[in-house]
Amino acid sequence: MGFTHREFFRPFAAAIAPYTSQTNGNVITVDCGSNGGLSITLGEEQVRAIALMRIPYMDVTFEYINMSAGFRNDFMQRFDMYYQRGGG
Repeated sequence: MGFTHREFFRPFAAAIAPYTSQTNGNVITVDCGSNGGLSITLGEEQVRAIALMRIPYMDVTFEYINMSAGFRNDFMQRFDMYYQRGGG
């Protein structure tokens, strides 16, 4: 994802609402109640250089825990909306 850790957390609460989360270092655990949960691991912050432009990025790993495919798709569709940036 093209974010720093700090930028990642700006829309995070809204992206997972109404569910809650706990953060332990670079690992975030989201509790979706009876729908299961997920663990999100943020990788090391890196920078991609294109000419004079510097773009932050990091690997982000999602691990779904006891989550049905339908709920996972709905959850991630909403989550992705909060992390979209402008483009062509």
